[in-house]
Amino acid sequence: MTTTQLKHKLHLAIDTIQDESLLEAAYSILHNGHPEYILPVSQKKELRKRLEAHDKGLTPSIPWKKSLKAIRSKVGK
Repeated sequence: MTTTQLKHKLHLAIDTIQDESLLEAAYSILHNGHPEYILPVSQKKELRKRLEAHDKGLTPSIPWKKSLKAIRSKVGK
């Protein structure tokens, strides 16, 4: 298959994809694995809220090893 044919087939395949996450994955692969993360307004608002709470010392912090142990116990590893 020639480069031109391959490009054409890729265009056709991409045009038929309806799943946004699959399109984002394809974009990420085609752009050397460096995806652009654009947060929706609602997520930006939530992120700002959580960062402010963290800066004020209102969020609990636990050591990395304790956190990893808790996660592993929940997933059964």
